[in-house]
Amino acid sequence: MESIEVGQLERETHELIGALDAVSTLREELELRLEEARDDCVREVLDNIIALVDAQGIEYRHRRDECRARLQRERERGQEKGVRTLYSVYPCDSDQSYTRVSVLPFL
Repeated sequence: MESIEVGQLERETHELIGALDAVSTLREELELRLEEARDDCVREVLDNIIALVDAQGIEYRHRRDECRARLQRERERGQEKGVRTLYSVYPCDSDQSYTRVSVLPFL
């Protein structure tokens, strides 16, 4: 894979991480609204919206994990070819359980 394609995968991964943060924030806000709601109809609507937000979050996590796996495979393939790579690792995601890796191949 060319470095341009790796860059596109990295960008997509970073965008998905941002989308996950936004979905998480939206879900928290909806949960607060749900707690404040007094009308059963409003509660039902908010429950349905939260379910949709959760489904979107699952999809974003799946896509993010696929991008990370593809990037890892490309890094391993580059190492097999003898391409040295400079890695920049820093925390990401709101739960801090993952690291974001920037990859810069050099000769």
